[in-house]
Amino acid sequence: MEFFRSLVSNKFVGSILLGLIILGMAVWGTENIFSGNFGASVVKVGERGITQQELDEGFERTLRFLRSQSEANRTLTRQQAVQQGLLDREISQQSARLMYLGFAREIGADASSEALAKVVRENESFNSPITGQFDLETYRRVLADNRFSQVQYENGLKDDLTIGYVQDAIEGAVRVPSDLARLQAIFNGEERRIAWIPLREGSLPEPAEPTEEELLTFFETQQAAFTIPERRQISLLSVSTEDFLHLGEFTEDDISAYYEATKTRRLATPEARTFVEAIFVDEDAALNAFGVLAGGGDIDAASASSISTRSAMEDEIGVGEFRDAIFATRATEGSVVGPFETPGGWLVGKVEAITPGEPKPLEEVREELVAELAAENAETEYYNAFNRFDDLIGQGLTIEEIGVEIGAPVLSFLPVDRRGTTGDGDFVGAFQDAPQALGVAFDLPENVVSDRIDGEDTSYVVSVDGIQPSAPPAFEDVRETVRGRLMATRQSEALQTVADAVRSTLESGVSTLEEQAELYDSAVVRPEASMSRTSFDQTLPRPVLQAAFDMDQEGDVTVAQGLLPGERFIVQLESLTRPSPEDLDLLAIVSGAQLTEGLRGDLQQAFQQELVESLEIETNAAALAAYRAAILDDQ
Repeated sequence: MEFFRSLVSNKFVGSILLGLIILGMAVWGTENIFSGNFGASVVKVGERGITQQELDEGFERTLRFLRSQSEANRTLTRQQAVQQGLLDREISQQSARLMYLGFAREIGADASSEALAKVVRENESFNSPITGQFDLETYRRVLADNRFSQVQYENGLKDDLTIGYVQDAIEGAVRVPSDLARLQAIFNGEERRIAWIPLREGSLPEPAEPTEEELLTFFETQQAAFTIPERRQISLLSVSTEDFLHLGEFTEDDISAYYEATKTRRLATPEARTFVEAIFVDEDAALNAFGVLAGGGDIDAASASSISTRSAMEDEIGVGEFRDAIFATRATEGSVVGPFETPGGWLVGKVEAITPGEPKPLEEVREELVAELAAENAETEYYNAFNRFDDLIGQGLTIEEIGVEIGAPVLSFLPVDRRGTTGDGDFVGAFQDAPQALGVAFDLPENVVSDRIDGEDTSYVVSVDGIQPSAPPAFEDVRETVRGRLMATRQSEALQTVADAVRSTLESGVSTLEEQAELYDSAVVRPEASMSRTSFDQTLPRPVLQAAFDMDQEGDVTVAQGLLPGERFIVQLESLTRPSPEDLDLLAIVSGAQLTEGLRGDLQQAFQQELVESLEIETNAAALAAYRAAILDDQ
């Protein structure tokens, strides 16, 4: 470096070196330093790659779909989606597509332009409302409405067709043999009737009081169960959006501007539209009228059986398709819609005027606006705090010093074990809101602040203030605990012994369920309906259901663990009826389809695994990391 610095200090030599650098750039190019041999792609498989723009467009489409599916996702941000792993899922899905396409290219199975054109022309969404046939202008308009360019849509559709060819080829030869389908049908179609009795520890005599020698022996053999676990005294510093709500101070101008930008969401009265509607006796007349209206003609000149003009709100129009068309977002004054078939004939309409809904007055929604502004501001401050957290941790500050800088309190707790339980057996509820905190804290050295931990809507750091190591207790300190556990063990063993004896008695046929139930102060439970593996009463106890299908012959008896530790179920299979030959033929059709679907799924999964092993997926980790960071930093 010193040598080159001395050369560059000479203007003549420095000019030569600069010229060589420029020449090198001209010859070999100056691609982004993160790109390596990727060019513009962030992920590559063979010749095909995904650009950052394509990844971003796919990610945005996924977000729009999720937002439209549920109210909970309505406000899902790009930052939240990244933190929830949705970006990683998008990358995985697009990479899987590339693998299929790479394989198809190798075997020459790419979809043809003719196949693409056929699918496009058969899509009724692209048909002209006048002719009912494929229309190029309608095609382009529908794509534009859905934010697709023609090239982008056709390339994506061609890729979908190609992937479909590969998947169909994999699945096409899968057929389940009829004998196997019939066996599955027998398995699924068996009708079973059962009965059971519950046995509980309370119905048995109390075990004998243990001697001191027995207590000591039990303590020594089970000493690990009585060992005091390691406990740690943990401090927790958490930050959530709620911590920043108080920072929102808004002027009247801020509130007024926000109201103007969002007032269409706060309508006191719904939007109304004035429209002409005309009924025609047949579709040809309606199509002719549609053409006249679309060309600017007068609807009165059309041969309609009835013509009327009215104003209505959306919920006042009875014909669903007509209503949706009249109130469509893209419908403007002068838009013509139809024809739609109705019981009275074919309906055509024209929007004459649009009367927007009246928004609620500013004063009526002022508190709501302030709350929304405060929430948006708090969310921004919350994401800004991420970098602040990381900087303070990197500076080596203590958790208390970080709390002062962030402006949030540090919570300290009594020593807890890995379950968050104190020595008195109390659970520290704060760890329920920070579920990862305990695991992180038990991996930390003492007096070291953890990295930032991001929860669903909270970020936090933890520090360990002290460690109480695990230690075996003295017998005298836990004598009563030892006695309680020994008595519980004896009760459980006695219950199992009785349950096994009842089972043997029932299997021998010398007694009945009713007799055994009376003997142990219990009652027989006998469901009225029979059950099969595909149809059963889901309110029955899960252990009983499991036991019912573990038995093979009528009269079999089994013992199942009850819903409580001190409970056992004695279950008897009273009858087993297999499907008749006629029923079996029908059931085998369903079973065969189910088995085929399962085999196809397994085959697809195995094929994908083979693709992963045979096709090299190249990932531009630096570019993906930069893209991810850009989303998280974009406020």
